[in-house]
Parts: sequence; C-alpha cells; structure tokens
Amino acid sequence: MIKDSVSIVIPGKHLLDYSKMLQDEQSRTDISVGDRSILFRTHNLQMQSSLLDGKYPIPDNLASKAVTTVMMLDSVMFLQALERVCLLADKSHVVRLSIIRENTILLFSKTTEIGDVSEELIVNALNGNEITIFFNGKYMMDILQSMGSRQVIVKFSGRWSPIIIQPDNSPETLYILTPIKSNS
Repeated sequence: MIKDSVSIVIPGKHLLDYSKMLQDEQSRTDISVGDRSILFRTHNLQMQSSLLDGKYPIPDNLASKAVTTVMMLDSVMFLQALERVCLLADKSHVVRLSIIRENTILLFSKTTEIGDVSEELIVNALNGNEITIFFNGKYMMDILQSMGSRQVIVKFSGRWSPIIIQPDNSPETLYILTPIKSNS
C-alpha cells in the first residue's frame, strides 16, 4: 500500500537484472523503499538495490531545451567507428566527438599505454554550431545497439548539456547520455 509519494532514482541495470530473474510476469512484487535502498520481493525472490543520489532529469525538459547542433548518421557505421575507437580506450571509455568539416565528425580516444586512436565519420546531415563534446563511448554503443534503426539523430544543446539520441524511425523514443567534463 502506498502511503506517500516518493521520488527516487534506481540503477537501471538492477531493474533489468531483476526483471530477467522473474519467472511469472503476472506475479505481485512488493516494493519497500528505505532511506538509501529499495527492496523488491516476488514469491521467493528478493533483491535489494542502493538508490542513486540526485534527481533524474525530466526527459520533456531536456527535449525542449534549445538544441544548437543536430546530426543524422548511419547507426551501424557510427557503432562500428565507436567500437574501433573504444577498443584501445582506457577503462573510462571516454570519447571526444568533434565536428571537423561540414559533413564530417572526428571520434577520438587516448590511452597512456597505447596512444591515441581517431576515426573520421561522414554524417548524412549536420545542422547548427560546431561542437566538441566528451562522452562514455560504451554507453553510446549500448544505446545504438538497442535502438534497431538504420539512422540515428543526435542532438546537442551545448558542451555540458545532455546528448539526446533518437532513432529516425521512432521520434517518440528518446535516449539521454550525459557528457563527461574534460579539459582536453
């Protein structure tokens, strides 16, 4: 029974893992929220997860924020380029994306052990301001692998604002990727 309205942020991976463990989709799940954790109970299955600090950004606010740069590119080519750049990246998977010409972006990653790796990629459409932004390449690859679209639309609202990723065949679908602050 819900007594009070609560706003919490739960790690998405924990919810996904719990949903995979459920055997009966029709079963009732009891949820208990504590100060720093949440507990899920379904029959004999129990899982506790720590809550994340902070508030999750409201997607409608992010989508309506003033977009300064929009690019459309082939999602498979983007994914393959990211895989090559991240292959030699360190554990943080930091990738720098820069617009270098009218229809070309540069993906760049560096490691202290091996050196630098870069990949130029032609985009199908590019409108707006030049931008250089850093993000976790592994997270971007996860997004691209899950969307199932030939083309991807990537929107930027500035160097420190969340990156909006949308499959071209599903404009109501929205993925959000937080950039990484870097002085490089």
